[in-house]
Formats: sequence, structure tokens, C-alpha cells
Amino acid sequence: MNNHLIELNEKIENLKSDLIKVGLQIGLSHPTTVALSQKLDIVIIELQKEQNRTACTKNFP
Repeated sequence: MNNHLIELNEKIENLKSDLIKVGLQIGLSHPTTVALSQKLDIVIIELQKEQNRTACTKNFP
């Protein structure tokens, strides 16, 4: 796994942890929680795109 994928995975884990903490403290529908969830979604999509690029590069040099 390349460094960028590792960094994205770490960022996702940190955001997930933050999201759980914030959600428990202020509620799941609070704007701060929703914004954090959307940020997590963006990073997950970025990871998926990077994984697809990596897979395509390996399969089709």
C-alpha cells in the first residue's frame, strides 16, 4: 500500500473517532456532526478513487 493510501486510511480512522465523539456529545443531527460526517464521506470517496487508480495501474501497466 502506498503512503497516500496509508495517510487516507489514518485520516478516515481519525475522522470516524471524532465523529463518534461529537455525535455522542451534541447529537447526530447537529450541524457540526453533519459537517464532520460529510468531511468523512469526501475522504472515503478520495480513498476509493485512489484504490481504483492503483488497481487499474496494476492490471493495465
